[in-house]
Amino acid sequence: QLLVQIDVCSFTPRIFVMGSPFSEGIDSLRHVQAYFSNPNLQGHYKIFNFAAEHQFNIEHDLDHVENIPFNANNPCALEVIIQFCARFDAYLLQHPKNAVYLHCRTGKGRSC
Repeated sequence: QLLVQIDVCSFTPRIFVMGSPFSEGIDSLRHVQAYFSNPNLQGHYKIFNFAAEHQFNIEHDLDHVENIPFNANNPCALEVIIQFCARFDAYLLQHPKNAVYLHCRTGKGRSC
């Protein structure tokens, strides 16, 4: 049995930030997949991945991922922020159980 260890911080009961496990290889990806296979989530989650250095093959890695890449320590275009905010808000409004996970490499830069 896999002991699931990933770096997740809760801002609210429906908004989370997560860090490096995505960028550390297959074993870390298995931990993330195990975390999101939790029956309590029931598919009511979406991961917004901001890490330009690691994009996911959505069909093979994880469902419910939207890649919005930009480089660390650099601002993204204002249009990207506006589009992200609209998709973020729309997803949370779709269902009261929906939760969003904001991901970047460390979980403390782009995602915060």
